[in-house]
Amino acid sequence: MVRPVVLQGASLQLLNGLQREFPIEPQPFRTVGRQLGLSESNVLERLRSLRERGVLGRIGAVWNPGAGGAAALCALAVPPARLAEVAQTISDEPGVNHNYERGHDWNLWYVLTGGDARRVRATAASLAQQAGVPSLFLPMVRAFRIDLGFDLCGPHAPAL
Repeated sequence: MVRPVVLQGASLQLLNGLQREFPIEPQPFRTVGRQLGLSESNVLERLRSLRERGVLGRIGAVWNPGAGGAAALCALAVPPARLAEVAQTISDEPGVNHNYERGHDWNLWYVLTGGDARRVRATAASLAQQAGVPSLFLPMVRAFRIDLGFDLCGPHAPAL
């Protein structure tokens, strides 16, 4: 059984701040910490703890087409009894940005990024083979600008 994780204060502010305008510089976590009144080591320790507790899966960029990398939206048709197992396999792949369940035959969707289109396609094929289920591969042709940030501190924030 998955236990709910309760977050508050600086951890919520930290996750909130990492969703947008991540500082591109040699010591980004020092800058993030300064903005929150935390030391760089405290920021890194909080992120390690959040990762170990399953709250945080990855911090990384998503490439725009033609900007030096590639991305794809992928879907798998996973038997419901294997969904958690396959989702963990997908989450363990470093190039996976996020994955989520949908109420459809194609029930596990994920965003995959990599250095080039060939690598992204090969990784998606490998993940589908590991899962042993049908897959869809939808490479990014053009970017759609949608805001996927979620305000974790505001009045409509999810209960974490």
